[in-house]
Amino acid sequence: MVRQKVKECINSCVEVKCCIEENANLSIYGLDSLIRVQLVILLEETFNIAFADNDLSQSNFETVNNICCLLKGYGIE
Repeated sequence: MVRQKVKECINSCVEVKCCIEENANLSIYGLDSLIRVQLVILLEETFNIAFADNDLSQSNFETVNNICCLLKGYGIE
């Protein structure tokens, strides 16, 4: 369920609507630095959390799997 919500958040931020692969680098779907900020905000709103500054590294938001691992650290599974 978390993975599906993460994918929905990504799809709502990028122009290309498609099936997002969990290990694919999200830049191939058009995720750039500006869209990444939108995604961070949307994830925080969706999961009712606030990411710590040190968790906002690009690598944490490169793939669906990375995002899910990050969310797990916030108790979201």
